[in-house]
Amino acid sequence: MIPQLTWRTTARISVCALWLSLSACGGGGSSSNADSGTPAPTTSKLSGKVTYDSVPATLNGLDYRATKELPVREAIVQAYDLSGTVLASTSTDDQGSYQLVLTPGIKVQVRVQARLLQDGIWDVAVRDNTAPAYAVKPDSAPVYALTSSTQNINGQDQLLNLHAASGWLDEKYANARSAAPFSILDQAYAAMQKIRQEVPTLQFPPLNIYWALLHKSAIGQGIPNPK
Repeated sequence: MIPQLTWRTTARISVCALWLSLSACGGGGSSSNADSGTPAPTTSKLSGKVTYDSVPATLNGLDYRATKELPVREAIVQAYDLSGTVLASTSTDDQGSYQLVLTPGIKVQVRVQARLLQDGIWDVAVRDNTAPAYAVKPDSAPVYALTSSTQNINGQDQLLNLHAASGWLDEKYANARSAAPFSILDQAYAAMQKIRQEVPTLQFPPLNIYWALLHKSAIGQGIPNPK
C-alpha cells in the first residue's frame, strides 16, 4: 500500500529541502568564512623619473635663463624605511626612469645618490669634501643625494618623480643647490660613454669627484677668483 502524504508531511519535506539548498549555497551562519576571491597584493611598484636643472656655461659664466631639465642617468636609487634600512635598490635608465618593488603596508623614503655603479665597468661618486669624514678618509666622505618625502606603500602602484633644482631665484641662490652634484655626475657619465664607443670593453677605475658649496673658482695657478 502506497503511503499518502499529508499536508504536514509535505510542509516538513519542503522545509528540509529549503534548508539543504541554503546549506549547499553557503548560506546561513557559515557565510563569515567565505573567501572573497580577491587576494591582498603582495607587492607594490613605486616608479617615476629623476631629473635635474642643467645650467649651460658661457664665456660670461652660467646662463640661468637657459636652464633646461635633463634626466639623471644611471644613478643609484634606493628605498629605505624610517630606521634607515635599505629595502630596495635600482638605477635610473638613460631617460631617468626607475622602478622599485616594495612590500605593502610600510613607509619609505626614496634616495637618489649622485653615484654611478655598475660592477666591473664603473664606480663614480660625487662627494662632499668639506664633511668631517673627508679628513679621516676621503673615500668615506658622504655622497650627495636627493631624498623624497615619506611615502605610504599601500598596495597600489605609485608614481613618484624627483627633481634636483638649481636653487637659483631672482639673480641669486635662494634654495638648496641640489642640481650641482647631478650635473657633475652626468658630465662624467657622458665622457665615459664617448670613450666606451671606441673601446666597448673598457673598465674604468673607481672615481671620486669632490664638490662643495664653499668651493670657489680660480683664475689660474691656484689663485682664488676674487668675485
